[in-house]
Amino acid sequence: NLLSITRLNGEEMKIKKEPEILEEVLSEAVFNFKKKSRDIDISVSVPDTLFFVPMDAMLVEQLLINLMDNAVSHGENTTKIKIKAVSDDDSAIITVLNNGKSIEQNTLRHLFDGSLQSDDAAAITRSVGIGLLVCKTIVEAHGGQIYAENLADGWVSFTFTLKPGGESNYY
Repeated sequence: NLLSITRLNGEEMKIKKEPEILEEVLSEAVFNFKKKSRDIDISVSVPDTLFFVPMDAMLVEQLLINLMDNAVSHGENTTKIKIKAVSDDDSAIITVLNNGKSIEQNTLRHLFDGSLQSDDAAAITRSVGIGLLVCKTIVEAHGGQIYAENLADGWVSFTFTLKPGGESNYY
């Protein structure tokens, strides 16, 4: 994760977006995630037609794995993850949902800024929000946005957008 941030924050760094089939990138991320989290039930929903999205596939795969890892690590009782992809006029919208523990309202505001703190020494060695900061950095490098919310049905939702275009608007 730290290498990803360093790579994206380099002054000369520009990501190169290539049209990728979103379903294949999602599939690869799920496959790699399942290697270490076999007990989690994962479902993926994508449009019926081929869905090409300009992206750096390796970074988007890392983003998805980070979100799934986060759901298991911090959701405490997560048993299911759903990934849903849709498109609108100018972007791809991907949502990663989990049935784990809800996120406290005051924590939601700071999920993606890397400032989360913990009094628990074990939690600090595991994570202090770096993974979600990496997620935000990757999404912004693709010209998109990311946010999280607790849903009324008890699920937690992480939604991000990927904007089309040749080069990144990340600086």
